[in-house]
Amino acid sequence: MRMTFLLAASAVALAACGGAAEDTATTTEPAGGEVEAASWTYENPGDWGTVHDEYATCATGTVQSPINLVRADATDSEDVSLEINWAEGPMTIDGVGYNSNLVAPEGGYIMLEGERYDFVQAHLHMPSEYTIEGEQPAGDIHFVHANEAGELAVIGVFLAEGDANEALAAAFEEFNTDEGTRTLEGITFDPSAVLPATRSFFRFPGSLTTPPCSEGVNWVFMSEPVTISAEQIAMYTDLYGNTARPVQPTGDRQILFVGG
Repeated sequence: MRMTFLLAASAVALAACGGAAEDTATTTEPAGGEVEAASWTYENPGDWGTVHDEYATCATGTVQSPINLVRADATDSEDVSLEINWAEGPMTIDGVGYNSNLVAPEGGYIMLEGERYDFVQAHLHMPSEYTIEGEQPAGDIHFVHANEAGELAVIGVFLAEGDANEALAAAFEEFNTDEGTRTLEGITFDPSAVLPATRSFFRFPGSLTTPPCSEGVNWVFMSEPVTISAEQIAMYTDLYGNTARPVQPTGDRQILFVGG
């Protein structure tokens, strides 16, 4: 079964579901010469759809993310193929003030239902944007990919409080609210080390989790979590606070489940 959902513009792939706690929307230039801007924050996610016309989908969309994932409501499927081909490389952090992205090491990609999507970046949300069986883990990490047509595929992994996550340890130490890109000397990022040992997953259509909330995102969410420590949680939340959009209605979208 092949499900492909087209985004309006490939440029959205760079922002993906990371979004901005204070994002500027490009608009037409008024007679006075000043470009009108629209901002949004995590404090009032219910208002995103009215902040700017370009964000209307946040209020009117029918397959918005995140959602609550329920195993009993998902349809078992053997028709969804997923190959993860990520590369190791230098750990590069792209700070954007409100959050930090981990730049994908060169050469990484996934094959989802026969379509190649190149790995772009990964970022965290705390608490978790997605919930599972009504429970909200400490956080989640989204691995964002894009194909040549500008379609997005995002792999999500829950982050549960427990042992420290060694694969992300250096990143937690370096996260800050500065803007700009920096590569950590002598530190390697192995994104595969952030995946759970059990590779069962949910597969469903969704959206970006921040304005403009564009739909057409191919979501894959691992059913099992990996752990991060209480200290790592505090390091992130002390910097960025709450970076989670509330759960959205599932509606009548089809949720598939692949694995044992």
